[in-house]
Amino acid sequence: CMNLNCVEAKFRKLLHYLYDSNAYYRDVIEAAYINIDTDDIETIYKRLPYTSKIDIISNASNYLSNNSNAEKVMMTITSGSSGNVMKCYKTTSEAAKMGLITWRQRRKIDPQVTPDNYVNLFSDEVEDQIGHFYNTDPDVLISNYYSIKSLNSRWISGPISIIEKFAYLIKEGRINYSKGNLQYIEFMGEYIDREARKFIEKTFDVITVNHYGSQETW
Repeated sequence: CMNLNCVEAKFRKLLHYLYDSNAYYRDVIEAAYINIDTDDIETIYKRLPYTSKIDIISNASNYLSNNSNAEKVMMTITSGSSGNVMKCYKTTSEAAKMGLITWRQRRKIDPQVTPDNYVNLFSDEVEDQIGHFYNTDPDVLISNYYSIKSLNSRWISGPISIIEKFAYLIKEGRINYSKGNLQYIEFMGEYIDREARKFIEKTFDVITVNHYGSQETW
């Protein structure tokens, strides 16, 4: 729904759900002296405080809503590049739903990407095939590059630090690069600046997608 009355009703419904099932937001709503049913929506919105990453980490024990269906819960963690590692929880149904949304976004960018031509360097399957790819010894990096290359993927997801090292080895002539089937590189887990991104795009002759900060939240 797009009309204001409908949006307002959905927002109040969300606040009621949080108040009833989430200890953290119950405390937030009470501390802001919000009456969900009678306060006007603009007042409620202005009284609600911003929630930061530190707020979530500090309230880990009561931040999660009740798991009413007793579903299995999976956990991922952020890389901690800001100095604060955050645990991110999802039920199996949430993970499945958000995984489908992630794939829908990839296919908006590249209609030809599929699980068969997509390689995630963070996956256990890839690590079983090529070993621990975080090793930054140049000879190991070169060997790992050719192992990844042999997968003949259209779309690769991985950390900027390793992919950038591949690009420098290509530039130095230590890796003999041919584009092959590769069309897209998706960055995960680490921040990438504009210059590094342009360098990688030019070196690999690909389009890059920045997924930094989004892996844990899908």
